[in-house]
Amino acid sequence: MLSPAQVIPFLDHEDGWVREHAARYVAEAHDCSPCTADDFWRVWDRRGLNNRTLHLYRLRTIPQTPLSLRRTLQALRECPEKDRWHLTDAIQEISYELLCRCWPEIAAARDVLSADDLQVLEARFALRDKPPDALWERLIAHAIESKDLQVGELDHSTSDQLIEALAPHPAAVSERAMDVLRDETIQDWREIFCIKLVGLMKHSPAIDLLLAKLRIDADYMNERVVDALVRIGEPEVVERLAANFAQEPEHYRLYSSGVLGRIKRSESEAAIVRLLPNETDSMNRTALLQSLCDLCPTDPSDLKQLRHVVLDDSYDSLMFDLKETLLAVCTMAGYELPERDSWREEVAPEWERQMKILEDPEAAMEKRFQQLMLSGRDPLELEDEDEPAPAVPGGHYESDETGTVHRAAPKVGRNDPCPCGSGKKYKKCCFGK
Repeated sequence: MLSPAQVIPFLDHEDGWVREHAARYVAEAHDCSPCTADDFWRVWDRRGLNNRTLHLYRLRTIPQTPLSLRRTLQALRECPEKDRWHLTDAIQEISYELLCRCWPEIAAARDVLSADDLQVLEARFALRDKPPDALWERLIAHAIESKDLQVGELDHSTSDQLIEALAPHPAAVSERAMDVLRDETIQDWREIFCIKLVGLMKHSPAIDLLLAKLRIDADYMNERVVDALVRIGEPEVVERLAANFAQEPEHYRLYSSGVLGRIKRSESEAAIVRLLPNETDSMNRTALLQSLCDLCPTDPSDLKQLRHVVLDDSYDSLMFDLKETLLAVCTMAGYELPERDSWREEVAPEWERQMKILEDPEAAMEKRFQQLMLSGRDPLELEDEDEPAPAVPGGHYESDETGTVHRAAPKVGRNDPCPCGSGKKYKKCCFGK
């Protein structure tokens, strides 16, 4: 499989689907070093700051540097209004270390950052010198005060700020967090906060406790466990996930597949290749295939296996486009795909179509609305039996005169941020609506 260093050059590849696959690789990696946001800015400098070059929302998940932070602040002074929230999100998500290091520069950017943005950043910065005991007490108190609140009602910014301020103090709080996770009677926000905390601390002794939580079918908690396991990212995580994979619950296997694709280690690739032949559930098998692609394998036998999956159509194509993904992977791996030219001819127009929609999604939605009105169909009733499920919110299908089905919106991975702007992952928000 390719290393992050080997993937970086493909961020500036001529083919957009290759650039996007490379960006996905580094954005979701447990450790994408030596890649930083500076690598993204070099591509944007050459090709333009837009989603057609590299999806702007990826910036928030890539490690920033003082230089990239300055570039982002400068871009906020010049970018169109529609792109501002991607850039402000990236600044909101900078690491705690960089926030403290560059605070004077951030505090001086009142001409581009809103009062709300600055308030959040100031709250994070204000916790830098607080003793860990006081931070822990505040976190637990916040959890208890919020015990009756649902996910959408909780003030996540308060807990996240306290957790990131606690993470540099593992000696003071790691055992306290472990005690909470061991206590099966604790099933409130304390449990969730401690899952996040051990992940941010990369506390490997918590692996077994996290896996026990993953066996509980609770979506929001499962998502937090996945993030924590990926952050820890040790070979032991891969080994423990794959140990009794076939006997684990269906939801556990699905979430585990995502972890394996994000931990960029040879152990992950070997585990997926070993697990695939025995996975009979179509969704879980497809998730494993996607995670194998996410690792950018270079072994010809693995690439040949993926090719035959496409040719046999033996996967769930509604979950992701394996043909486009494999075309990118084979390009990056230097593998001579026999169908390369024909697949390129098929993928390129669809990619251009998606990018045009991404540049002006409101116009695409309006076009679709008008088509439905002209056809006499109610735009509010889009789940008719003859209407395939949309690929993304508003991403309904249209057919040309030959009957070929085309997507009317860009593809969004199940683990990507939902295009509706909720901040949730697509699979937990508008997927399938």
